[in-house]
Amino acid sequence: MDKAVSEINSISDNVYRIPCHVGKQEDRKLLLDFAIANYGEIDILISNAAANTAICRVLDTNEKAWDKVFDTNVKAAFLLPQPAVPLIEKRGGGSIIYISSVAAYKVMERVFAVEK
Repeated sequence: MDKAVSEINSISDNVYRIPCHVGKQEDRKLLLDFAIANYGEIDILISNAAANTAICRVLDTNEKAWDKVFDTNVKAAFLLPQPAVPLIEKRGGGSIIYISSVAAYKVMERVFAVEK
């Protein structure tokens, strides 16, 4: 990640590396606090985080892995924009963009197939 930040900094000096586990409320708050402290407002929020630690058939997924998938892919996608929306509305508008995996549109047979 430091290499990516360095490469981007060669184009713009307005790049920051802010670790944020979107499944953790305290990390989401730190990210929002950083944005407000450094920029004063929010124009755009991009939700691009996803996780799947269980590479197996869905029915073989253990509860811990399933919780991680839901905490990151579903819950965080809902909770991340909550504190940002009032700030976006206050400035008169903006955008929230969700980026998902191709797996949302195409079944990954190796992972999701049910063996007969």
